[in-house]
Amino acid sequence: QLSGVIRANSLTYENQTYGTRLSDMTLAARFNGERLEIERLRATAGDGTVSAQGFVSLAEASGYPMDVRVTMDDARLARSEAIDATATGELRLTKAANQTALLAGDIRLPETRYEIIRQGAAEVPELTGVFDLLRLDIDLTAPERLYVSGMGLESEWDADLNIAGTSAAPRISGDVELIRGTLGFAGRSFELQEGRVAFTGGTAIDPVITLVASEDIEDVTVRVNVSGRAYDPQIAFSSTPG
Repeated sequence: QLSGVIRANSLTYENQTYGTRLSDMTLAARFNGERLEIERLRATAGDGTVSAQGFVSLAEASGYPMDVRVTMDDARLARSEAIDATATGELRLTKAANQTALLAGDIRLPETRYEIIRQGAAEVPELTGVFDLLRLDIDLTAPERLYVSGMGLESEWDADLNIAGTSAAPRISGDVELIRGTLGFAGRSFELQEGRVAFTGGTAIDPVITLVASEDIEDVTVRVNVSGRAYDPQIAFSSTPG
C-alpha cells in the first residue's frame, strides 16, 4: 500500500541504437494503495509528441492489472543510419487477472526510411524484466513515403500490415506494395515495374516477394524477375527479343 505523488519535468530519454530521443518530458503520477495512476506523461519526439496516461497495479493477488494508453502525434521514434521513422496513432497496453498482457492499437507511418544492410546474423533485442510475454494486435499502415534503399535498391512503397501473435512469436500479415523505384544491377539501373511483399501470417517471418525490373539496352528490353520467399529468392532473366 503506497501513497504519494511523482512529479518530474525536463526529462530526456535516449536510445543510441535506434536514435530515439524523447525530450522535455513531464510526468505527473500518483500512488493510490497498490495502484500507480499516471495522470499525465508527455514528451517531445522530433517535431511531434508522445503522451500517455493510465494505471499500473502492483497487486500480485489481482494479477498485476494495468491499462495504459500511449498516443503519438507525428512522433519521431527512430533516427539512425538504418532507419528513420515517425508515427501517428495510439497503442494500448492492458492486462487483466490470469491473462497475458495485450499490446494493441493502430499506427500510421507518415514517413519512413529504411536502409537494407547485409549482416551475418540478425540480432533481435528481448524485453526482459517487465513482461515475459505480450499478446499483439497492432494495425500498421504506411500509405506512402515508405522509402527503402540499399543493395542497389532505391524505392518508395506503401504498406498495410497487422502484427498479431505474441512478442515471442509475432505473426505478420498483409502487403507492402511498390509505388516507384529502381534496382541497380550489373552496373545498370533497372526501372521497377512491379513490386509486392506479401506477409502470410505464418510463424516464420518469411514473406513472398514479387519484383520485376526492366531496362532497354540498345534494341533489347531486359527484365529481372525476383520471386519466392525472402530467405530463398529466385532470380530469373528474360529479354525481348529473346
